[in-house]
Amino acid sequence: MPNQEIIRLEETIAHLEMTVEALNTVVTKQTGQISDLQRQMQLMYNYLHNNSDDGIAPFDLMAEISVASALLHSKQRIFYQLPFLFP
Repeated sequence: MPNQEIIRLEETIAHLEMTVEALNTVVTKQTGQISDLQRQMQLMYNYLHNNSDDGIAPFDLMAEISVASALLHSKQRIFYQLPFLFP
């Protein structure tokens, strides 16, 4: 194999190693974020379960769509009032 081909292969391997390291970093960060979100959901569930007479209300897709539609069409932009949703 000529030297140029070996150099090209070494460059490709180095690039792939860097890509794998970057992906591992992202996966590790997202794993932590998912764990945090799971803990938050459990806390919310426990709070709702302990502070509601009827427990958690069943999910009503049509009601959620109706509320979301009303919010989107209103002159008041609720999304600007919720900065924690957009870090």
